Amino acid sequence: MDCYFRQSWYDPRLKYDSAAFNKSMLLSTHVLGKIWSPDTYFTNGKESYRHVITVPNLFIRIDNKGKISFSQRYVGSEN
Repeated sequence: MDCYFRQSWYDPRLKYDSAAFNKSMLLSTHVLGKIWSPDTYFTNGKESYRHVITVPNLFIRIDNKGKISFSQRYVGSEN
């Protein structure tokens, strides 16, 4: 099973002036390690792994109000 995990949260420290920049910014995957993100887990998960390709399969967007949108692809085991 392929699964797209999406979540969003607000971090007021990341607000910015939308007059100087776009209303939202797409970010590099390297940025995710530098900002706070929730430690989300699945309590009844058995086995899964991240979809591995030449480019990380992540999507990160921040809007001018500090809302972070995050999406990642997971691939379940074939057992």
